[in-house]
Amino acid sequence: MAHRPVGAGSSFNFTAGAASTSSAFSVQSSVLRIVAVGGASHIAIGGTPSATNADYYVPSGGTATLALTKAKNRVVGVTTGATTIVSVPEGTQVPFGVGDYVTLTGSTYHNFTHQEVLSVDTSAGFDGYFQTRMTVNYDSS
Repeated sequence: MAHRPVGAGSSFNFTAGAASTSSAFSVQSSVLRIVAVGGASHIAIGGTPSATNADYYVPSGGTATLALTKAKNRVVGVTTGATTIVSVPEGTQVPFGVGDYVTLTGSTYHNFTHQEVLSVDTSAGFDGYFQTRMTVNYDSS
């Protein structure tokens, strides 16, 4: 099977019974390959994961290929404050959910990395405002 690596590979050393957590990474491919070398591992993926015996298991010497979803959308507005509201074009949806972590790049003033989505508002207002908005836990005030 051919592999086409995307981005920088990461390696984590762990001690039996102890947790190892990676830093945040941007999804650049549709899969994440995990190899357990020298011991079995339980794997959790998320904003602030903590794996337990109930999470995904990779036996010692085993590999796992986990599916990832790369999502993005164009931003048409940013409302600043103690939290930041990001608006996407009318007729499109925010491809993220509450608890996801997002990065905003390409903005002149409001770039941020790995910030939690607090809410997604898809309601249409009677005042003519029909854009989907997400509130992000980022202080842009």
